[in-house]
Amino acid sequence: CLPPTSPLRSVEDVERCIGELVASGADMVYSVTEAGCNPYYNMVELDAEGYAQVVMPQERRPYRRQDAPVVYDSTTVAYAVQPEYVFRTQAFFSGRVKAIEVPRERALEIDTEMDFHFAEFMMSRRREGE
Repeated sequence: CLPPTSPLRSVEDVERCIGELVASGADMVYSVTEAGCNPYYNMVELDAEGYAQVVMPQERRPYRRQDAPVVYDSTTVAYAVQPEYVFRTQAFFSGRVKAIEVPRERALEIDTEMDFHFAEFMMSRRREGE
């Protein structure tokens, strides 16, 4: 599955996703990129009164962002799925799901007008670099 909202993907990203599905025997393989914000460190939820709490509290919260566990954002760069998994699953992560990591510059998803303008900028940089 190649959603049109990720136009900066590469052929290599797609081939790695399919290759990992075949090699691993997983139910699904999809793309991720290292998260820009880390829920263990700098992401918060607001309660009904507007008070902030860390999304994923830890017994010992890291003092530095660099010491927080690495987390990943799901992307729409590529999904490779076993056909029978689609028919038997009720939820995205209910089976054996693996991920391939893609660089942030290819993981842009167009969800807003600003994302669209940024994608245009990134594509113009690609053309200039050719």
